[in-house]
Amino acid sequence: MTERAEPPKLPINIAWRSFGFVWRNLGAVIRVGFVPLLLAVSVYVLLFIYFPPTIAPFGDGAQPVPQIPAVIIEQLTMLLVSVMFVVGMHRLAILDERPNTLLHLRFQREEVKYLLTFIVFFLGFLLALVVLAGIGYALIVTVGGPEAIEFFSTPTGIVAAVFLYIVLFVLLMWPTFRLSLAFPHAAITGRMDFGLSWRSTRGNFLRYIGIAVLFVLILLVIYALFIAVFFGVMYTLAQIVAQTPQPGAIIDASPDAMFQGVEGWRSALAVGIAAALLVSFAGVVQAAGVTTVSLAYKALILRNYEAA
Repeated sequence: MTERAEPPKLPINIAWRSFGFVWRNLGAVIRVGFVPLLLAVSVYVLLFIYFPPTIAPFGDGAQPVPQIPAVIIEQLTMLLVSVMFVVGMHRLAILDERPNTLLHLRFQREEVKYLLTFIVFFLGFLLALVVLAGIGYALIVTVGGPEAIEFFSTPTGIVAAVFLYIVLFVLLMWPTFRLSLAFPHAAITGRMDFGLSWRSTRGNFLRYIGIAVLFVLILLVIYALFIAVFFGVMYTLAQIVAQTPQPGAIIDASPDAMFQGVEGWRSALAVGIAAALLVSFAGVVQAAGVTTVSLAYKALILRNYEAA
């Protein structure tokens, strides 16, 4: 009887090769993300104009509160533009499919299948979280009785509950990794196949953790540089619109909070610039993250990682 072949191992250098890929292909990345970015910023500015945040009392002061329709439209828009961008990045990193123009708009079978894959995965993740939390609750009640429930209403119990949820979330990272390659597979083939991802990622979880840790460390350095630039731009914009940013608005990265109460085109322009900066940074981070999954797909399924 022949032994089952060992699956290939994830290269650890995926963590930094993903950033290198984005840098070397920055022009193509910009073309992939330009229309999604334009759509996201346009929607954000229009929502700011037609659904401005209301000012609500908060403690001794006040804070802007977004309107519910604006929140719903913003989240749906971000979901759709994210799908467009992520699928485009997967196709760039895996198939070397490069848009020829900035006005590249694509939403075809692969994008639809990717969206469906995400919905199925997200619902499954929530279901697993609820089931595991329910099992934990039942065990606590069975073993500890009513006193255990009262314990979790105390400050110490709240900290313990948060810790348990963090542990639960970390445990769910394992199936998340095992199923993660279904996303690039949907992006390039237009098919949903969680089974292929599960089989192909066997024996690589610890390497995945190592790659994730290295990725976050690199990202922290990039984030520090971005924050320095962002603070400078926000200060300049605040002077242009003659409005001091609301306390904590910059730290909260909330453009509508920064310029709340300032009317006219300068206000909308400032919000647009701030939103473009934030979405652009999120796009670079997302591009590197998506490339990491794409390179893992090339290494474990296509087995042509060195051609990346």
